[in-house]
Amino acid sequence: SGTPVASLVLASANPPKDCPSELLAAVADALAADLGFEVILLGGPSRRERSMVAQIRRQAGRPPVDATGDSVRRLMTRIAGSSLVIAPDTGPLHIAHAMGVPVIGLFGHTNPWRVGPYRRFRDLVIDRYTDPGAPPDPADYLPKSGRMETITVRDVLEKVEVARWRYL
Repeated sequence: SGTPVASLVLASANPPKDCPSELLAAVADALAADLGFEVILLGGPSRRERSMVAQIRRQAGRPPVDATGDSVRRLMTRIAGSSLVIAPDTGPLHIAHAMGVPVIGLFGHTNPWRVGPYRRFRDLVIDRYTDPGAPPDPADYLPKSGRMETITVRDVLEKVEVARWRYL
């Protein structure tokens, strides 16, 4: 079909880098209901990720497709078939970037100017790591707790609009 696919990456190996499931459920709803995307959830088979899938599917008005699993090859195929990927600082973010798939990076715990997408798609980064009013500092590497929870649905949807306008 001609329906664009938005892939939401659930988690990283480091839980403080993850976004709350409530945020992802609300983003999934907006992508499906308001913007016409087919929404799929990407991630691994861990107990934490399975729990997130269940929470998001329960919280979302339009439950997204569960495409989680333990095959890296299948993950890469799903990313390659996506119009857009939304991910915290984790492997699939970098895979999407390397494949040229527009990726919205969700950063709060880690510094996007140090570990985020290089060159391409920098305009799609949500940076809650850098203190408000401070210049980005690529040398800063210390993790910052509690910052992922400050990312809002509006923040993500504003970047989705940038992606739609520039890349899709």
